[in-house]
Amino acid sequence: MKITIVQGAFFPVPPIEGGGVEKVWFSLGQQFVKAGHRVVHISKKHPRLPATEILNGVEHRRVGGCEFTANPLALKAKDLLYSLRVLPHLPQADILVTNSFFLPIFARRRGAGKLCVHAARYPKGQFFLYRHADRIQAVSSAVASEISRQCPQVAGRVKVLPNPLPEDVFVKQLLPHTKEKEILFVGRIHPEKGIHLLLETFARLSRTFFGWRLKIVGPWEESGGGGGIAYRDGMLALQREKRLAVEWVPPVYGVAELRKIYSEASFLVYPSLAEKGESFGLVPLEAMAAGCPVVVSDLACFREYLVPRKNGYVFDHRSSDPVCSLVDACRCLMTPDSELERIRVEGWKTANNFSAEMIAAFYLRDFENLLGL
Repeated sequence: MKITIVQGAFFPVPPIEGGGVEKVWFSLGQQFVKAGHRVVHISKKHPRLPATEILNGVEHRRVGGCEFTANPLALKAKDLLYSLRVLPHLPQADILVTNSFFLPIFARRRGAGKLCVHAARYPKGQFFLYRHADRIQAVSSAVASEISRQCPQVAGRVKVLPNPLPEDVFVKQLLPHTKEKEILFVGRIHPEKGIHLLLETFARLSRTFFGWRLKIVGPWEESGGGGGIAYRDGMLALQREKRLAVEWVPPVYGVAELRKIYSEASFLVYPSLAEKGESFGLVPLEAMAAGCPVVVSDLACFREYLVPRKNGYVFDHRSSDPVCSLVDACRCLMTPDSELERIRVEGWKTANNFSAEMIAAFYLRDFENLLGL
């Protein structure tokens, strides 16, 4: 098959500046090539990357993109301009996959391929625009259900195809647990990620669990999807007020570097509050692949892979005292007789079901079905 992948306007591929969706498709494209298919991957131009190149068999074409902004209307306008720039670069293909907002509307020309719209974000009523699409690829059952509810016309073309994990994030063999007393968060420093809950939780835990530290890795800048300088300053003020041992680390985009961060932590906490923002939850699954147990909020998307008290822990972020619920979940992994070792083993086993090779095979079978092969 000839497969074209088109990313959005805001992050380059390879994902040298982040971008979860970009990371996913960079990995999948290479797997498609390994399986004998031809892949063209179109993404944002970047000064550190050539306009065209071949990487691991994938042909990369890069066009002028845009800087991320927190203004949703500006985001849509920038995506529109980017989509129009992409159109002349679309090759003849059998399959066209994109996560761009506007490109599916314009990419109807003959020869571009069966149109697959990748739904990696929680739907916000836009899927009536894609009623002509051949496939809507939802990354979780929660996203698929909501798309079908919002736009029943496309329900029959929605299919759940989960995100894969990059190969380099896996720990090939679990060694005995010898980690430091470190709680980890990796992600955007943004109110919807629950950073304030995490700091309050760590403050309560620090009263009885001594010698522990909290490491927070991710961007606070709005250009990187963070909450901006005001939110960052508020979190730093809370840290000073509570006298907390917190290490703030800039975003890390290299997969091998992330694996090292995950593997050094005792466990990861991902206290997302984004009821209509999280679609799959790649970070906790990455941590599990690196042998790092996880605690997550009670969002539906995490149930695609996490079974409470079997391969991870869940806290009730909707309770009247979510901090208390998160404290209780963390205690389960911090006490001397904790279940940490069993949880990390089960989590690692679960993550191995999401290898790029396995998930790519699901996608390829679906492409073949669309083409009647």
